[in-house]
Order: sequence, then structure tokens, then C-alpha cells
Amino acid sequence: MKKQLYKLLILFVLIGCASPKNLIKHGKYDKAISVLVKKLTANPDKEKHIQSLRHAYSVANSINLDKIKQLRATGQPDVWYDIYLNYRDLQQREDLVKRVPDQVKKAIDFVYNDFSESLNNAKSKAAAYFYAHAKKLLENGEKEDARRAYTELKKITVMYPDYKETDALIRKALVLGTDYILYEVNNRTTTIVPQSLIVTLQNINLLELDEQFLSFDTYPVEGRIYDFRVVLTLTQIQSTPEKIRESHYTESREIVERYVTKKDEDGKVVKDENGDPVKIPVYQKISCEITEVEKSKSVRINGFVDFVNNASGRVVNSTPVTAESVFNNITAYLKGDKRACSERTLELAKQPKLPFPPTPDMIMDAAEKLKEVVKEVIWHGEGYIQN
Repeated sequence: MKKQLYKLLILFVLIGCASPKNLIKHGKYDKAISVLVKKLTANPDKEKHIQSLRHAYSVANSINLDKIKQLRATGQPDVWYDIYLNYRDLQQREDLVKRVPDQVKKAIDFVYNDFSESLNNAKSKAAAYFYAHAKKLLENGEKEDARRAYTELKKITVMYPDYKETDALIRKALVLGTDYILYEVNNRTTTIVPQSLIVTLQNINLLELDEQFLSFDTYPVEGRIYDFRVVLTLTQIQSTPEKIRESHYTESREIVERYVTKKDEDGKVVKDENGDPVKIPVYQKISCEITEVEKSKSVRINGFVDFVNNASGRVVNSTPVTAESVFNNITAYLKGDKRACSERTLELAKQPKLPFPPTPDMIMDAAEKLKEVVKEVIWHGEGYIQN
């Protein structure tokens, strides 16, 4: 999805930077007209822009008018929305081009055409058709028909925000067109687990995954018929034994213990250029014995998430899931001169000496992590539970 959005962004940038000539070449007449109107408003004497506007305006109008003629010729009632869209393009184009200076209008033989009457007539007929057709679709009680009705009703709201009982019909279409999914948890492990484990895994927040025509429940709602189930099945809970690993080592370094005055062979004090006695450092080797203690323990929960079609009982997809809780505590005990220790060793010595957490606590921690894994699986797998 991100890649597609990035490509679209690049495309829009390229189009935005394209010249009117290239836009016309690629059939983007209205974009070319928009660019040309700006350019000719600022510089109405640019002959090549005038000719480009004449061409783009003429071709674009011809395309819309020809399309309207073809649609009217079908005699079908479902064409009025497309007719409306074409009249809308014509009207917007007329209103845009009339903004150019008079000398440009004269140069391209522009005579303003008012399509508002035809536009409103097509809009009225389109809304009437969609309204009647959507009501008929909703009478069928089928999900796909309800979703189609929803689309048509939403088009009405764009044309007429308060058209008849459109809002009530939209709510009805949403209810009839929605797939309801029940989330369940099954425990097939042989491990004795905390009583609260299943409750914790069941209390997962799936509201953020709801979208148009898709609604999740973590507990069954009385009277609601579920189209799908998302079932988390626990198959194994693995717990590693508590491990303690000790390592012993020594760290050493030389430090300056004191300074002595430098003397020459005759026993005289050697002085520097400032007349001060020269001092010589005397080094001392210091060391520290270190006992590094590492405590480790882990708990892993394994399972899988099934997407089940309730009508057929068929598992449409199954995805393995796992989550792990890891305890790792590394500390150090020092014996000797701490000044010999590295920064890492000194940091380890500051670390708290933690006891091993109880296995049930680690199971619950892994469960919280598993909930996030499950949500990701459901989010990526929503395509399996949409008709």
C-alpha cells in the first residue's frame, strides 16, 4: 500500500511539473487547460499557449459531448449519473476558461456555454434512479446488493446532501452489507496455565480493525448471525528452565601512583625551560576480580489463527503465531580495585540483582505480546473474510 501511494505521489508530482504540451500529448486536457489558464492570465500574449488552449478546450469538449450523445442513445435509466459527470466537466471547464483575459477569449473564439440546466436535469434523474434502484437492491437482503446500494446512495449524498431518506437507507445498507466476525480462543495445550490466560487473550481490542462492511466481536452478541470466525488456537506453551551462568575474569590497568623529581647522573634536579623541577610518573598495576552472573529464562506460546467461513465451515486461511517472554538479567560482583574495571563492567555492577519471575507471570506477559501478533495477522488477513 505504501509503495502504491508513493508511486501515485510521484505521478502527481510529475503531472504537476509537466508542460501543457506533454499533458495534451497524454490526453490530460483539463489539467493542461488549468495550467494554460494560469499562464495566459499572467501573460496573455503567449501565442503557443493560446493555440494549445484552443486545441485542448475544443478536444475536451468534444469528448464530453460525444460521450453524452452515446449515453443518451442507449435509452437506459442507469446512464444519468455518467451524463451528469460529463455535464459537470463541461460546466467546470467553461467556468475556468472564461477567467482568461478578453483578448485570449477572442483569439480562441470562446463563447460561454451555460450547461447548468442540462447538468441539473441529469443530476436529478441520476439521483432518482439511484434512490429507486438502491431501495430495490435493499429489498433483496443480499450482502453484495446492499453494498452496491450503499455505493449508489453515497453518490446521491454528493449530489444532494439531504435527498429524501437517503441517510436512513445508507444505515440500512451498512447493516445488511456488513460481514460480522466472531473472535474465539481455544486452548489445546497440555500445560497447566493461569485461569486468566484465556480471558486475557479473549479480551483483545479489535475495534480498530473494524472498517466498512467488516465488524469484529470478541464476545457473541445475542441474535447476531456471524459470517466468519477468527479462531486463535493455542497448541503449546514452552518454558525453559531457570539458568544461571557465572563467569570469572580479572581486569587490570596501570595507573599513576605518584610523581618523583627527575635527577641527572650527578644527582642534581633536572628542571624544565621554566625552571621548574621535572616530575616523572611512577606507575602501579591495579586489578579487580569480577564475577559476572547471567540469569535467563523464557516462555513461548505457539498456536495458529484460523479464518473460518461459518456458512461452509471451511477454513479459508490458517496462519501460525508465536510470542515469547524473555527474562535476562546480567550483573557483576567486584572484588579488588574498581578503578581497574571497564565502563561495561562498572555498568553491570550497577544493575539490580533480580530474582527469576514466576512462570505464570511470564506466560501472561507472552500472552499480551501474542495479542498484538494476532491483531497483525487479522489485519493482514482481512481479505480472507470479505466476500
